[in-house]
Amino acid sequence: MTSNSNLSNMKRLVEQLKLEASVERIKVSQAAADLQQYCLQNAGKDALLVGVPTGSNPFREPRFDNFHFFQRKTTFLFNFIMQTI
Repeated sequence: MTSNSNLSNMKRLVEQLKLEASVERIKVSQAAADLQQYCLQNAGKDALLVGVPTGSNPFREPRFDNFHFFQRKTTFLFNFIMQTI
């Protein structure tokens, strides 16, 4: 490692340590109490606790009843047949 890159690495390390030293510290008990309070305040919005209504779940695949399924299949077959003729 060259002295220039070593010096550059040391400067970055010093800057990082200065940044970390400037972070305000709190007691673990206070952080735990704050976290517990936050969790209790937001429990009503947590989808893992209250669930997601089926109509508003953007990740669920849309379900088709038999009529729509049959209609999609016949439309697909009709288009396929028309292309081959």
